[in-house]
Amino acid sequence: MGTSLASKTIGGGDQAFKWYLHTSGTALASTPRISNGNGDDSGLVVGINTVGIYNAGGFVTTFTGLATADRAVSFPDAAGTVLLDTTTGRTVTKLASDSSSTITTFSEIGSFSFTPSASKTYSFKMILRVQSAASTTAAKIKFLGPSVDFVTYRVTAPRAPASGAGLWEGTFDALDEEINPLSFYDASGGQGIVEISGIVKLGSGSPTSQFRLSLASEVASDQVSVLEGSAMIFEEL
Repeated sequence: MGTSLASKTIGGGDQAFKWYLHTSGTALASTPRISNGNGDDSGLVVGINTVGIYNAGGFVTTFTGLATADRAVSFPDAAGTVLLDTTTGRTVTKLASDSSSTITTFSEIGSFSFTPSASKTYSFKMILRVQSAASTTAAKIKFLGPSVDFVTYRVTAPRAPASGAGLWEGTFDALDEEINPLSFYDASGGQGIVEISGIVKLGSGSPTSQFRLSLASEVASDQVSVLEGSAMIFEEL
């Protein structure tokens, strides 16, 4: 494999670096160890698409790269333990900017969607920051998507003061239904949280559209908004 690594020659003055790739003529596929410059084994192994760490018990934890393009993984700058999500197929979409409407006709919220796959079942949750400029005008919402085998979801939202305190709750079993919980917060009072959660199963045919939301105002000319930071979470079951 040659006599240098990163422009440093093994032995002599460069021996102070005390590391080099030691394969002993073994094919890379057999996960050769990384050795120190004095020949002692270290806790590292290298394989095709993998990097591993041996512990004192002789067990190895392997990190595998499955990327289809260059990726960068960043860890938070804090001491502690990083907990990895052991599930697969979890997608989180955050709304990058406010989406508003002043008309009673529904229009889709742009760049806030999820692309499903045929024959898959998903659980989903949407956490929406909702605001209205008028104290008696609700934000109307629709959950849109492709043809599905079934969908059931629940919506919770703060009640309008005239409707009493507490939360409004509704259950739906079809897409493209108008959700009008009479929930509102005027511009001086902050934002209300609307949550939509449920389960949906796709049929065997290729989906013809994405899952997405549309927004309308209950009263013409009164502005209602779904605000930046609202999140849409889909997880394959």
